[in-house]
Amino acid sequence: MNGSWLFAIKLVALLIAFVFAVRVSLKWARRDFKPAEEAHLKIFLANFPCGYIVGLLVLPIPDAAELLGWSTLTALLMGLGMSFSFPRQYRYEREKHPNVKW
Repeated sequence: MNGSWLFAIKLVALLIAFVFAVRVSLKWARRDFKPAEEAHLKIFLANFPCGYIVGLLVLPIPDAAELLGWSTLTALLMGLGMSFSFPRQYRYEREKHPNVKW
């Protein structure tokens, strides 16, 4: 399998992971992120695959073990970033535009 097929497979996997992460995040947004601990955990777990695949796509590291380590770090940072920033951003936009149906 040459490099272009592998890249296409990674892009399809990223698209599937992104759609899953958006669906989970919007589900918890509709519930107003309550209970908070469960919402943060599930948003983190839903965004973890996106970060992992992004790490595999953009990092040009030839060593497999090092690439997997950096991809795991990328996944942790993306999961943590989304689980703590998305609820704040969502509430800010909802307060800023109260007449929009969310």
